[in-house]
Amino acid sequence: MEVSIALEKIRTFIAIEIPEDIKKKIATLIDGLKERLPDVSWVKPSTLHITLKFLGSVEKERIEPIERTLEKIGSETSPFELVIADVGGFPSLRAPRVLWIGVRHSPELSLLYERVEKGLEGHGFEPEQRPFRPHLTLCRIKKEAQRAKLSRELERIKPAICESFVADGIILFKSELNPRGAIHTPLKYIRFKDLKKQEV
Repeated sequence: MEVSIALEKIRTFIAIEIPEDIKKKIATLIDGLKERLPDVSWVKPSTLHITLKFLGSVEKERIEPIERTLEKIGSETSPFELVIADVGGFPSLRAPRVLWIGVRHSPELSLLYERVEKGLEGHGFEPEQRPFRPHLTLCRIKKEAQRAKLSRELERIKPAICESFVADGIILFKSELNPRGAIHTPLKYIRFKDLKKQEV
């Protein structure tokens, strides 16, 4: 008789962390909207990040090989500047299901994304078919009436933010779903190598 053994799985994703000072500024923006829209499911500012790749539930024994691949990517990547700006929505700001703050594209970010996609493909993960649209999710809106109200409020107050920071690494996160919101725990922090300094 065959005995099937359930392998322990971890829900994971790869992301760039946001500095605390920028999280605080975004928290102020969220607080202003939350007062007008208390029923919307807002994210905790402490969990804000730029997702590069969502891996889903991964067997525990696959984590270490994935970490080695990410370390190789980190060794080939220099720190680079990112600009966080503009408030947008999916599919649109007229009836947003997701409200977000945009991350402006940069050649360095695009190259990092491509390296992560290619590296994870070697571990059996399907390449993302949708275009890469880096962003910070602020909230998810389920009810149509809430979407309309949020759209009106955004038009009225026109929230704006423009901040920059230097991305110096990526993080492999464990994500645990919770009724009060997802809990993200870093499994591995991979610091970028400053290749420019090494060339001097």
